[in-house]
Amino acid sequence: MKRIMNCKIWAANILLVVSSTLASASVLPNTTANGVVYLTYDRAAWATVAPSADYYTIGGVDTGTNGNSANANGQRWIYPDLFEGTNWVAAVYPADYLTPLPDFPVSQPFGGFVLPVNTYTSNSFAANHEITSYNSTSNTNGYIGLGGSFRATSDFNEPGASVWWEHLALAQDPADGIWKLYATSGPGQGSIFELRNVIAETINGNLHLSGDYVFGNTDWSQFLNGYNGIIDTNRILGHIELIPAGVTKIFAGKAVINYNQSAWEALASGYGPTPVLTLSAFFNQAQANALSQNQLLNNVQANYSYTNEIYAMNGATVTNLPTRYTQPTSFIYQRGNLTNQTGSIGLGGVARFAVYGGAYGNLLFGDYTLQYDSSRIALGGTGWYLEDNIPPAAAAFDLINVTVVETNSSFTISGDLGVSFEVANFLYSTPADTLADVGTFNFTGYTAPFTTPVISQLTAADGNLVLQATNGLASTGYTLLSTTNLALPTSAWTATATGSFDGNGVSSNSISINPAEPARFFQLQQP
Repeated sequence: MKRIMNCKIWAANILLVVSSTLASASVLPNTTANGVVYLTYDRAAWATVAPSADYYTIGGVDTGTNGNSANANGQRWIYPDLFEGTNWVAAVYPADYLTPLPDFPVSQPFGGFVLPVNTYTSNSFAANHEITSYNSTSNTNGYIGLGGSFRATSDFNEPGASVWWEHLALAQDPADGIWKLYATSGPGQGSIFELRNVIAETINGNLHLSGDYVFGNTDWSQFLNGYNGIIDTNRILGHIELIPAGVTKIFAGKAVINYNQSAWEALASGYGPTPVLTLSAFFNQAQANALSQNQLLNNVQANYSYTNEIYAMNGATVTNLPTRYTQPTSFIYQRGNLTNQTGSIGLGGVARFAVYGGAYGNLLFGDYTLQYDSSRIALGGTGWYLEDNIPPAAAAFDLINVTVVETNSSFTISGDLGVSFEVANFLYSTPADTLADVGTFNFTGYTAPFTTPVISQLTAADGNLVLQATNGLASTGYTLLSTTNLALPTSAWTATATGSFDGNGVSSNSISINPAEPARFFQLQQP
């Protein structure tokens, strides 16, 4: 097996450069800003950004005791508990600074908080919002004004203090050139977070900016650090992405792969007598994320299938265990033209194939990214392909016979999986395997934030249970899950039915009633 792996490393070195037509490779002269910013926060990361702190009395006297922070009531070191949008004028002291008991982290909308970009020259929002003045040539340190304000508080010591970060804005710090998030008015003004893992590029003359945020070297980092606990200034607390007007991002999605077993067993005849490769495990996103590469290679799995392998879409930020390589989603595109895009779609999940039953080791296929590269058409594909990011990273499959369907709230890319030129020639040593059809691929991505659908009505008729759901995202699909045991995690519930919400966000399913069951519970799952 060593010979194959060495060949795969060589193949990775000759991969074609990914082309992209939507964005420039960098920020072009006279780039400006518009659109919206999506801001997410990791509740556990905020709560434990200082691992421990001292306890104080209500009078501010140190009790001499210390405790660990946690993402639990009474142990959160810091968290946002209020978010206000474009109509927010100013926090009034003391009324707006007082936090109720108990107090909880603010609920995060699906896809994150939406902060519209303010206009140039004049303020389009309520008083005190910062206008946008950024220009990549004439005002590189200008603000990108945003319609949003946060209150942050703590319940580690109760009652705790709170701070308002009002009228947020993005800007490059003139002192170090780092993109930072600022509060631009009120007592809390100053730099709050700095961006890491930054993507900055020009799309149609406007800035696309994406990055994870940390406290880093900011005004508020310097104030908070050591005040009561030592904060981890490099801990990723969430993600910020500026999406220009006219550009679309993905909020959620999943891919379904149905491998053809007989096609797989005919591969790699240049290596030896077939079947060379047989499936020995499939780990979905949640399972794979909890395992090291060594565990993926060796953990025994009882139930696995060549079909219906579900790879959930990763978010904009991923956290990998050592030796793991799952990738974030950075894909954005021009509505109406999915190939006019930049970035990639990260997919969670890993399949393991045994080489001669495991006698010669195992191969892992997964940690995929779905990408588009027009130069791959010369290799017989359509430009869409799956990149396997497990080292040595390489294109694993070219999508052939591709169909793309786009609606106002989603898109679907489906096709057949053709073995890539690189894998066929340098991993399997079988050039004839190039574009061999080994299964089907279907990805559905959602470009509008999900609503929260509810099962609004249950009726029994003719031995069937009719479930009606409302408040769904129009024209999107769902899976109806059910179980007789509420103690089971959602991943163990049974997929009972599928369907789509109509144009009004309404759906209906009819389920057979089993009289022998004392009770059955249902929930809707998207995507």
